[in-house]
Amino acid sequence: MPRLFLKALTLTVLILGISSQAAKADVDLTDGIRAFICDGNTLALRETEEGWAFASGFPLSKTSEGWRWENDGSAYLSERKSGEWVLEVLSPQGYQKSECVDITDGVAHVIEVVKPKLNDNIQAVMAELAEVKTELARAEQNNLSLTRLNSSIKSRVAELRKQLSLPSNPPLSVGEKMALRVAVQDCWNVGSLSSLALETTVVVAVSLTQDGKPVMSSIRQVGSEGGTSASVSQAFETARRAIIRCGARGFQLPNDKYDQWKDIELTFSPEGIRLK
Repeated sequence: MPRLFLKALTLTVLILGISSQAAKADVDLTDGIRAFICDGNTLALRETEEGWAFASGFPLSKTSEGWRWENDGSAYLSERKSGEWVLEVLSPQGYQKSECVDITDGVAHVIEVVKPKLNDNIQAVMAELAEVKTELARAEQNNLSLTRLNSSIKSRVAELRKQLSLPSNPPLSVGEKMALRVAVQDCWNVGSLSSLALETTVVVAVSLTQDGKPVMSSIRQVGSEGGTSASVSQAFETARRAIIRCGARGFQLPNDKYDQWKDIELTFSPEGIRLK
């Protein structure tokens, strides 16, 4: 009998593991479960939505007297008399018959004993889950607060920049301005200018694309000094050709400062080229 009880206790743990019901005092954890011991071997059966099966999930067929299954032969677990169960196996190795004991009631008794402990464990787990949920909510709230703070700081910085008239990007450095001036000057053909045009100063405005190429329709004269209208026109056309020719492949300018050089003004004078 102690051996039988030990088997029942072992089976209880197995059944508790496969049960999907909450362990509450008003729930029958053995509902849809049958347990047997046949020649020292434990058989645990459970009823699922698809029908009866072993605890491992191996399917069974319900018969009028018990259950039947196929596995390298045929096996029958049937109740011959009230409370007397027999396991019959017909396989290639021959016929085998075993006496079985229905221990479902004993298992149910063991479960009733361990239910309170199981309830306590589940309640402890639920309490821990509640704490985790609270911590997650607090972390989410903190993250939301940080996001709002970051957005507020960015808005404030943008407002201060606007009030102080600060550019959103740093201006072109002296070296970057010089590189642009030298690039245009390489294509400035002053040899084609008349002596009067050489003494004429013109200011030319131009818009550049993000890859540094001049927008030809944007090139325009915005100022001049000295000379006649004819010399001013000649000086402007020479400057215009220099910008187009040297900018055909795009001037080498820093992409992160595009706001500073997308619209520029170049002064062409007898002293050379200046970038405003």
